[in-house]
Amino acid sequence: MLSITDLLRYPHITKPNQLLHNLNTDLKLTFKLKMTTDYIEKPHKRSPALIAIVIYKAFTAALLAITCIALFLTINNYQYLADFSDEYALTGKREILKWLLEYILNLNPRTLQFSGIVTGLYAGVTTAEAIGLWYQQGWARILVLALVGISIPPEIYEIIVGISPLKLVVLLVNLAVFWYLLRHSLNEDVTN
Repeated sequence: MLSITDLLRYPHITKPNQLLHNLNTDLKLTFKLKMTTDYIEKPHKRSPALIAIVIYKAFTAALLAITCIALFLTINNYQYLADFSDEYALTGKREILKWLLEYILNLNPRTLQFSGIVTGLYAGVTTAEAIGLWYQQGWARILVLALVGISIPPEIYEIIVGISPLKLVVLLVNLAVFWYLLRHSLNEDVTN
């Protein structure tokens, strides 16, 4: 009744009912392990385009966060900037810096605070988009489609008013992101 492999596997067992008990326990553990590994969701392979979109969104979120911090630092150092504007004396770059500081100083501190809050919130949403896209969540795809779709008409208007290389690149990148995610969403809906 005892096979050689059973004896090799359980050399300390001499009674057949002990062997059956241990074999039964092993089978239960093997079955449980098989059941748990069947339900573990394996990560999907990410396309290079999706990785590029996630990097773009993460970069945008980082720029927005830096802008938010700069706006709040401007509010806290408002008087220092005014004094610095009056005393700054580098030649060549003086006019550019003076214009920038005057522009900031002509803004109301409440406007700067509101801009900082809005920029911070948008940085948070963009971060959520990047994380959601990385984990291939449907809600993230819909959120990106909505926000990018809303931004395309104003970007087209900005190019009509005055074209610049930066405006053109931003529009083309946003169009590519919108097209890729829309096409990917439609393909998933068809296969489901």
